[in-house]
Amino acid sequence: MPENFMNKNVNIMVILIVVIVVAVIAGATIYFQESFGQLSGDYNTRVGELNNLKKQLAEYEVKYTTSLEDLNTTEEEKENIKQVYVQKKEELEGEVTAVQTTLDSTRSNLKNTQKELSDKKEELTSALHNVSNLESEIEDYKDQLVEKQDIIDGYEADVSHYITLLDDNEIPY
Repeated sequence: MPENFMNKNVNIMVILIVVIVVAVIAGATIYFQESFGQLSGDYNTRVGELNNLKKQLAEYEVKYTTSLEDLNTTEEEKENIKQVYVQKKEELEGEVTAVQTTLDSTRSNLKNTQKELSDKKEELTSALHNVSNLESEIEDYKDQLVEKQDIIDGYEADVSHYITLLDDNEIPY
């Protein structure tokens, strides 16, 4: 019986080992299934994130290209505006120079005209003074003429009186 007992024990042991091995394999399968499922989920999540990043990168590349084109266009426009500014500035400087020259010439003409006006005013003042002096002299000459006329009238009266006396032969000598 001992042999039988041993066979039974060995069989039980083998069965027990087989059950343990099956349990370990089943446990390992479940564990690895869970781990693989989680890894697979993580992998799929990462792949989704990578796809989103690729889309964002493509959008950023488009934005970058658009921004670069806008920048180039802006730089060209800036250069064009700068050229127009320089051209207009040169034109305005030329106009300012012409206006300044005209202004200087006008100022010079104004000074000359003011000098001429001042000279003419002096001449007019002198002429008016001369006219006043001449009017005064004329008045003096008129007074003298009246005096002389009175004297002449007196002489004429005397001559007329002498003529009458001559006609009457009554001349006193």
